Amino acid sequence: MLSLSTKYREVIILYYFQDEKIEDIAEILHLNLNTVKTRLSRARSILRGKITSFPGDDLLEKRS
Repeated sequence: MLSLSTKYREVIILYYFQDEKIEDIAEILHLNLNTVKTRLSRARSILRGKITSFPGDDLLEKRS
C-alpha cells in the first residue's frame, strides 16, 4: 500500500482504516464526490494488480 501515490493512499486509508463515508472523504479532502469515487476505484485496481503479480506466481502456473 505504501507504493500507492498519496492521492490514492489517502482515500484508501480514510475509507478502509478510518471507516469514513465517501461523502465525508470528499469533504475532508475538499474534492468532488466523483473524484473520490474514481480515486478509490483506481487505488483498488492498482492494489489488485500488485497482489496478483507476486514474484514466483508464474512458477505456480507452470506446475498446474
